[in-house]
Amino acid sequence: GTSPYILAGGEVGYILNQKVVMSDGAGSEEEVDITDEINRLLYGVVFGGGVELQAGGMNVLLEARYRLGLSNLIKDAEAGESVKATSLSLMVGIKF
Repeated sequence: GTSPYILAGGEVGYILNQKVVMSDGAGSEEEVDITDEINRLLYGVVFGGGVELQAGGMNVLLEARYRLGLSNLIKDAEAGESVKATSLSLMVGIKF
């Protein structure tokens, strides 16, 4: 049958690489790797919910998550300066 669920908890992640595309306004763009300039370990709080549906011999998962970033990604940030990774995710998965 159908099985709805909710979830909440902490999340820890590691940024593998971070690139920024810079434009001069005249159509010229440059991709810059800023991985060494950021804190690569990030953490936050996750809230969400989903539903598990039976489909033959496996289950299909539909899930939505809101991630509230708590860690500052700017390395050696000045007072009042911060970048936090907050996101909304929609996922579809197969459980077998």
